[in-house]
Amino acid sequence: MLNKHYIYLITTTILFVVIVVYSSVIYAKWDNQLDPSDAAVEINLPVIEWNKYLDLSK
Repeated sequence: MLNKHYIYLITTTILFVVIVVYSSVIYAKWDNQLDPSDAAVEINLPVIEWNKYLDLSK
């Protein structure tokens, strides 16, 4: 049976390899151009009637 220390070593090595692979994929795709329709954001802000707020006591 595997020693407890070997299980920690194997688990840590697997996690390290997964992180390195994932980071490499992100780095390789970092400079890809985005489609403008995918990056478009519509912001709808409420219209505020300032006169209601200016009349409040300070």
